[in-house]
Amino acid sequence: MIRRGVAAVSCMIIAGALVWAQFTDHSTPPRNNNGDVVGMETGETFPEYHSRAQATVDSATGDCFALVTLERPGDLAPLDAISVQRLSAAVYRDKPAVPVPEPIGGATRSSVLPAPESVVAVVVYSAAEQLRDVAKAPGIAVVEALPDDAAWGQFGIRPVAVE
Repeated sequence: MIRRGVAAVSCMIIAGALVWAQFTDHSTPPRNNNGDVVGMETGETFPEYHSRAQATVDSATGDCFALVTLERPGDLAPLDAISVQRLSAAVYRDKPAVPVPEPIGGATRSSVLPAPESVVAVVVYSAAEQLRDVAKAPGIAVVEALPDDAAWGQFGIRPVAVE
């Protein structure tokens, strides 16, 4: 009789632990998104986005993150020609942005990008004046600056459909 009671209590404890484990996620840290997002909004046309993005660059002050969209996906030559403090991530049309390392030795920034033929944009960190120069560079479709208090990993990135 005691054995059956111990077995029943043990089964209930195990079942409770399984239910608790089902609804607990210890492997994924909570996402911290402070509300800042770069990229095209749903239903926004490219000319509308370009105007909105250009306004963010024109009003930028200090150092900040920015989304730099290429005119032609996979054409990385413009990235090697621009001057920014840091290229932080590669942006693809159909997958999340991928953080990239700074190049070392004789490597170029474009050489450290994974799947370079699929890159549609990059996230950079630089001074506002440098971002204004990047926005005028050949091969760059548009630049959108984030507020200077935006922190890496705490803003959303949406790809831009260049028309």
